[in-house]
Amino acid sequence: MGNTVSISSDTPLSSRLSSRPSGSLPSSRPGTDLDQPLARLLERAPLILLLLSIAVALPHLLLGPNFVLDDWYNVNEGISGGLFSATTDELAASRPGLPIAYGITFGLFGNHPLPLVIISSVILMVSAQLLYRTAAFFVPHKVAFALTALWIVLPNHMALEIWPSTVMISMSLLLTLFALYLMARSPESPSPTGSPLSSRTVADVGPIIVMAFAASAFYEGSLPLLCLAMLVVPKLRRGSFDLRLLFAGAISQGALAGWILLNLHSSKAARPFIGPRDVVTAFYGIGIVPVWFEPIAIVGFALAFTLLGYTAVRDRRFGLPEKLIVAGFAIIAVGLLPYLRYFFTAVGAGDRLQYLTSIGGAATIVGLFWAIARNRQFVKPLIVTGAIGLALVISVRIDGARAWNDAGDDGIRILNAVEQADVDPLQPIVLGPEPRFYRGVTPFLDPSNVRPAVAVLFGEPAATGFITFSEEDFLEEPAGQRVDIRPAISGE
Repeated sequence: MGNTVSISSDTPLSSRLSSRPSGSLPSSRPGTDLDQPLARLLERAPLILLLLSIAVALPHLLLGPNFVLDDWYNVNEGISGGLFSATTDELAASRPGLPIAYGITFGLFGNHPLPLVIISSVILMVSAQLLYRTAAFFVPHKVAFALTALWIVLPNHMALEIWPSTVMISMSLLLTLFALYLMARSPESPSPTGSPLSSRTVADVGPIIVMAFAASAFYEGSLPLLCLAMLVVPKLRRGSFDLRLLFAGAISQGALAGWILLNLHSSKAARPFIGPRDVVTAFYGIGIVPVWFEPIAIVGFALAFTLLGYTAVRDRRFGLPEKLIVAGFAIIAVGLLPYLRYFFTAVGAGDRLQYLTSIGGAATIVGLFWAIARNRQFVKPLIVTGAIGLALVISVRIDGARAWNDAGDDGIRILNAVEQADVDPLQPIVLGPEPRFYRGVTPFLDPSNVRPAVAVLFGEPAATGFITFSEEDFLEEPAGQRVDIRPAISGE
């Protein structure tokens, strides 16, 4: 156990959709298109997905979660400033839901990391259930199950499970999926005039708008995808656009988008654009497989998608598997729009930005395997490939959990070293000579996390500090205020 902080078909889509009562789960009754064992298995799909969600959450919980990076600011502000103060004024303005998210986490639980990680884990468990039920409106339940299970296992959004500071993103994901579920849940009754404008009541639209607005208020990355969904989902489910939903969504999401842009921190628009390689590696490279296997994975996926696209055009076949792949790529593209100038990486803290796009990545992989499996001669090789791929994915997930835990443990050891050092907390405390990273995660990176950490440590709001990035810079600082972190992180 790690230390815990003590200072604290090919058939038309419409036909496929009408083949089963809306929102119903599969059964093993005679006449089902699934064989009996698979039908019985899918009857337990929600339970299986829940157990899978628990299984991926347990390792980090058992190792013992600790705080890293932004956590320290939120902990310090939550302790000293009150229930809804655990964030900066700039972030609270650009993300109106953020004070609420941090208030019911950092504000309530202070400096205890375990309940914060449990809250995030529970949110993701519920999100997985919503994802499964929403996907089942558009694809067969076995595909929806595979998509959800793969999304749960993929390690390219692990920050949502482990990093307490991403709880507002987890909440945004949950609310986004709830809004999508409400959009797809029940076909509206045909209106007497046949006009889609009058086909929904305000009571139908209201909950969707509220959920979508709240999702984007918690985290802006949900906004463009929800706008697209308000246009596309009614058309896919009912064959017509929902003008009432579009009108209400345009007003609410547009107003929120304007507010966010007016309050957007200047630094978020001043970064370089993310590179295509960063995107590819997040979904088909080191985001899901070990570094040494990355070239094989990327080339393999590229060839498979290219051949499938060529075959689809040649045979003029665009069935549900191909549609699922296109939908997955659309989710990736739209989901990335808000982060074109964010710090974007496939691993570590940066993978928090993939909270929605990781669903698209999983959809493309499931769609690819589904399309290939239509040719029975490829089923056995596909099973072998999938098993190998799953083993690689699990190995990356294990490494990722260890990385976050090791970084958190380093943070505690460093603070213990600071506490034992003869330093003045009212003068800048210098950590160095440089941070150590574990798959992109480190306990301290800049003054915004060093300063609050030492403030919590000493119980002194005026305490301050920073970390250097080279031994030369470290040695230039006053000797009495320097704390060499190398013995602490090496276990000496």
